Amino acid sequence: MKLDFRLSNGGYAKHAAVGLRSDGKQGFVTSFEAKFPAYFARSNDLHIARGDVPVERLNLAGSGAAVAELRKCVAAQRVEAKVTKPRKTRADDIPEDPFAPSASRRSGK
Repeated sequence: MKLDFRLSNGGYAKHAAVGLRSDGKQGFVTSFEAKFPAYFARSNDLHIARGDVPVERLNLAGSGAAVAELRKCVAAQRVEAKVTKPRKTRADDIPEDPFAPSASRRSGK
């Protein structure tokens, strides 16, 4: 599906998104360019629409502070990852990407 994302100072028209439904709830997932967090942090509002149909209107008050804290957290995790021992690798029978179409599946039988 294509959604329009309008921030206070710009936006993304007809941006690709994937619809989701789980436990009776609906939503979507999408990705943006690397500069999106900065645009998001400087915006007062985010309006999302599917053509002429409104999907959501969000007040982004406080988003600048939230993005700043997120960046601190990500930086701290990167430092910690360099200092700590590498994580244990997966068992040999679990594929690197178990959701890939070619991934062999184990039967529950």
